[in-house]
Amino acid sequence: MSDPGTKKVIVKQADLPPISSENRGYYVRYRLVSEDKNRISHWSPTYLMTPSYFFVPNNITSSKSGNVLNITWDPIPIYWESESQENFIREVLQYDVWVRWHNDTTYGDWSYIERISGNSAGLIKPSTVLIAGVPTELSVNMADIEVYVRGEPIQRFDTSIGATLPTEEAFLKMYQLYDITI
Repeated sequence: MSDPGTKKVIVKQADLPPISSENRGYYVRYRLVSEDKNRISHWSPTYLMTPSYFFVPNNITSSKSGNVLNITWDPIPIYWESESQENFIREVLQYDVWVRWHNDTTYGDWSYIERISGNSAGLIKPSTVLIAGVPTELSVNMADIEVYVRGEPIQRFDTSIGATLPTEEAFLKMYQLYDITI
């Protein structure tokens, strides 16, 4: 039986920070404060909370319009796994997009584009790409795209081209398109 003075606090999933892309969870801590908010106050240690989320990616498509590569993907639902029941939480609100420009023989470096609110992005075909960290003029005619669920720190993970996403190593990577002709 709980103490009648015990108060329960519920933190909504939408109020949590981005999930840790390294540790698959949220770092949380709480503060205990006396009723009068003056006498006693204490912060808890920091805990790693690892939720049982699973994501269900669907389709991603690309199209070209002049020098712009447009990418559109299906919104990704988030489910909570509890005792073999799948409970819908909400759709992913933000995504991290990465691109690697190249031609038939020379590949540029992977570049982080931006954090996207929504499920589409327009990428302008560059005339200069980074190759081994050095800006280099390159006539690009192809692109590789990877789309991740928002995470902190922002990082990408290598996976095999035919991998079923997400993988154990890249659990926030939802979509990948390789060798898109532009």
